[in-house]
Amino acid sequence: MMEMGQANGDWVCLQNCHLSISWMPELERRCEETDAHKCDEGYRLWLTSMPSAAFPISVLQDGVKMTKEPPKGMRANLKSNFVKLTDSMIWATDKPEKFSKLLFGLCFFHAVVVERKKFGPLGWNIGYTFNETDLDITKEQLFTYVNDFDEVPYQVMQQLSSVVNYGGRITDDKDMRTADIIIADFMCPKILSSEYKFSSSGLYYSFDCDKDNALGSYLDYIDSLPLEAEPEV
Repeated sequence: MMEMGQANGDWVCLQNCHLSISWMPELERRCEETDAHKCDEGYRLWLTSMPSAAFPISVLQDGVKMTKEPPKGMRANLKSNFVKLTDSMIWATDKPEKFSKLLFGLCFFHAVVVERKKFGPLGWNIGYTFNETDLDITKEQLFTYVNDFDEVPYQVMQQLSSVVNYGGRITDDKDMRTADIIIADFMCPKILSSEYKFSSSGLYYSFDCDKDNALGSYLDYIDSLPLEAEPEV
């Protein structure tokens, strides 16, 4: 693909280089052997990777680098996940009232597990790299289970979230127990009640969004949250 791209002026994207550590020396060699005078001027090589000690330093030095970091703070984290949604995505399934509240609870859970890292070993014994992929997979599963079952299988969703999806990164048994406890606050029947609050202050909760402006309702609520969340949450 690189050879064809150099000849034809194509763009080539190699994703998740950190998963192909054994091939990184070959990538380094090919990049070093690339002669700009023999390549079509339209050729570009894009590489994506998580931080990895195996990624060739020379390739980093020769390229333009962009980094993507998770937003800092509960409010920023929630907003970054909701701006990618639409009204139809929030108001989905044949049980939209349940799904929208559980979806918000799931996004809130994601923000909590990410933000706990700033407390060091008080948050997690090990600093895990939870990311949006974990959230995306769990959202798809939530959609399926809400849509296909008469009653939402909360226990199943709790296990899929804390043990399988997010738990796939967790190696410490105390951290696994912590994840189990946290998800139980958000993936539960109580979240469907307007009286249920996520924390003692009552600032954080899942509400009945406006059917005609679901996304706007959530974004307005998220914007009303404190910029710096108290440790209670």
